[in-house]
Amino acid sequence: MTNFEPCMWVVTERQIAEPIFAVAILGEDYFRLISLPRDITRLPPVLEVKLVGLIARSHYRRNNGVIGCFGRILQYLYLRSENERWTLSTNGHLVNRHGDPIQKGQYSLCLKRRPNRDTGFLFRRHLGNRKPL
Repeated sequence: MTNFEPCMWVVTERQIAEPIFAVAILGEDYFRLISLPRDITRLPPVLEVKLVGLIARSHYRRNNGVIGCFGRILQYLYLRSENERWTLSTNGHLVNRHGDPIQKGQYSLCLKRRPNRDTGFLFRRHLGNRKPL
């Protein structure tokens, strides 16, 4: 059995954050990951699409279409299962049921310019048992 939980990933105009230190400290998930109810995939398909669309549209409006250090929001990926990704527009409409894989950046903080002394783990939020995307 897997620990995967459905969630949404915010796709933005920049893959690398500016300023980069904010993401190195807080983690990329803090800015781009939207938690969803665990049982969302058990809804009838029509209601599931409506609910994830409503969540995407609401997130877009609440953030004025921008994720600070990543820029404009371009679309959303609904991670329905480990192998199933749906693409949604910023209006919350389902674009397709075969979304692209998530591309996460690699961020770290180093102590005294020594690359092997990563201190980023001191600041990153741990999201329980959530598996990496």
